[in-house]
Amino acid sequence: MVFFRSVRLLRTLPSSAAVGSSVTLQALNESSESSRIMPNVRHATSLCAVALFLGVATIVSAQTKSAQAQELRDLLSIDATVSAAVQPDTAVITLAVEKQGTDAAPLTSEVNAILGRALAEAKATSGVQASSGNYTTQPRYDNKGQRNGWVVRAEVILKAKEFGVLGTLAGKLAKDLQISSNGFEISPELRTKEENALIDKGIVAFRAKAQAATRAFGNTSFAVREVAVGQIGGGLPERPKMMMQARGAMMAADNAVPIEAGVQQLSLTVSGSVQMVK
Repeated sequence: MVFFRSVRLLRTLPSSAAVGSSVTLQALNESSESSRIMPNVRHATSLCAVALFLGVATIVSAQTKSAQAQELRDLLSIDATVSAAVQPDTAVITLAVEKQGTDAAPLTSEVNAILGRALAEAKATSGVQASSGNYTTQPRYDNKGQRNGWVVRAEVILKAKEFGVLGTLAGKLAKDLQISSNGFEISPELRTKEENALIDKGIVAFRAKAQAATRAFGNTSFAVREVAVGQIGGGLPERPKMMMQARGAMMAADNAVPIEAGVQQLSLTVSGSVQMVK
């Protein structure tokens, strides 16, 4: 009985209370629905942001690759080689003494004495650099292949920038020694001077060549990307004919050896790359 009275009391509630309860239930339902929708909205917003970021990144990457490709197309490799004719400033003469005999000991003593006198006289001459060269002691064989003696040979190397002084000295020493070889060298001071001049000349040639190629490709200017300056190089100078005729021949004492330097070609290459600009 009590149960049924409770039901009747519930049914007899005022209409305003019923309406309030209905509004409250509806608000709860809407709140619950909003709770379910908001995470989805936030997720969708995040996806949109990621998609927008990826889209922008793709565009930037494409633009960067396009710019790099254009840059590579406008990259030009250049090399310029320059040369100069240089007269060597140092003469070099190698003198040799050779003695043969059956006993190596006296031969060695004789060669040493001649070599010592030559070095002493050379070092006493102003402007001449003197040094020992090759020194050999070898067995001598007859036509049957049997050893029948010894050959002792020694060299002295003379260098000087004053060609006349060196020629006079070589003539004096010719009474005991023979001219074994001769040639010329470029001193370190002259080489440095010529190298600096070639570097300046090479860089000017490099820029001129780059400008000409840039204009030929329809561009107006260029910017140097990288550059390398090579080592100076060149061939051997021409040997004087008069000294070649004297080679191996015993010269009269105090007869000066004529010395005249040839010309040596030195070269240098400047290479690198430039960026052509419209």
